[in-house]
Amino acid sequence: MLRNASCFKRVIIRCGKTDLRRGITGLVSIIRLEYGLDPLEEGTLFLFCGNKRNSIKGICFDKDGWCMIVKKQGGRHGHHQAVPQGYGYHVRL
Repeated sequence: MLRNASCFKRVIIRCGKTDLRRGITGLVSIIRLEYGLDPLEEGTLFLFCGNKRNSIKGICFDKDGWCMIVKKQGGRHGHHQAVPQGYGYHVRL
């Protein structure tokens, strides 16, 4: 689990269901096409919620390339609350 997020200037959360079988290329296309954002913006973490509401995938770009973070909760606990598709949140750190 990522314990320190101080390296991120901005966190963008795509709420609703996302097919997490997509790789970095597929998630980058969502960032560009649906939000019109630059996925290469350094210091920005993009988070995507899974279909079963028990997993989250994050991607970020730094000087060395792409980084993908995956978190999956076991069992029934840890489900995140459902938010309608198409909504997104910007969190400034």
